[in-house]
Amino acid sequence: MSQHVLFTSLATNLVPGDTNRSGDVFIRHRIATMCSDGTDNDGDALVDFPDDPDCTSLADNSEVNPQCNDGRDNDGDGAIDYPADPGCTSLADNNEPNPQCNDGRDNDSDGVTDYPGDPGCTSLADNSEVNPQCNDGRDNDSDGVTDYPGDPGCTSLADNSEVNPQCNDGRDNDGDGDGDYPNDPGCASLADNSEVNAQCNDGQDNDGDGLTDFPGDPGCRNLGDNSE
Repeated sequence: MSQHVLFTSLATNLVPGDTNRSGDVFIRHRIATMCSDGTDNDGDALVDFPDDPDCTSLADNSEVNPQCNDGRDNDGDGAIDYPADPGCTSLADNNEPNPQCNDGRDNDSDGVTDYPGDPGCTSLADNSEVNPQCNDGRDNDSDGVTDYPGDPGCTSLADNSEVNPQCNDGRDNDGDGDGDYPNDPGCASLADNSEVNAQCNDGQDNDGDGLTDFPGDPGCRNLGDNSE
């Protein structure tokens, strides 16, 4: 015996969007799906397509409703389903838990909670309350200064690195006896992250021609030239 049956129907509720008022031809498995078996498979008191909202068609084999459309408070926040639960983006959303910036909890233990109260939150949909390094009240790079605008390694409150660029860290990173901008000729600005001098300003005969740096070496066009 064939596992399929071929039939025609004028019914408009066998598939979604059937509005052409014409007969349709269907091929169906003899074995019923959950959305066509006459059984309330998910215990929500609604049976099959189109009555059970989780059934998209008679061929759908799952009656289980997504969390945002099942009438339950799945995340225990006192709000149920879309649009009441802020963790739901639609009725089809299968996850009710709210993002960290909208769950009423101080997830990063900084004493402030959720958006817009917690500076680590960019929106209600943000799932991390953790503040960026330049706005967390900590001296993350141990340079004695903290956060923006106090720490020169921070470009904004949203900057997640307090580490100062080489030309503003108080160290002689390239061992040339000069540290930071404007003293180190390898630094173009305080924001420059390399103190290494260009070949035409490093005191070395990089090309072995007996001549060193600008203007002594004719291969150098200026002090910033990195090739002798």
